[in-house]
Amino acid sequence: MKPPTSQSRQTPSRRLDLLITLLGLLGLVLFVPLYDDAFPSAAIDLSLSRDEITHRAEDYLESRGFDVQGHEFALTFERAFRGSTYLQRTVGAPETNRLIGDEKLPLYYWYARWFRPLQ
Repeated sequence: MKPPTSQSRQTPSRRLDLLITLLGLLGLVLFVPLYDDAFPSAAIDLSLSRDEITHRAEDYLESRGFDVQGHEFALTFERAFRGSTYLQRTVGAPETNRLIGDEKLPLYYWYARWFRPLQ
């Protein structure tokens, strides 16, 4: 009986590598055209930058007499989870995308806050 060579021992590993690579490519081919249908966040129009949002929020507070000097600042981008989930389950992801884009539904928003640590 002939002992197995290193070449025959690598064949299953190479086949597995090839299979994983092909499945990854197939996933990429399916992902690209279906992305907008699967993820409503693809319909979000972020026409304002993070810096512009920060300045608008500061201007808003200052116009109402608040002084933000000495405060730390935090800005996050969030979504109304329950509203977004409800729409996706009720009308589907494509219609949710359309509603977010066309109707300007406030499901995604910037949350700005000024604070003093431990206060």
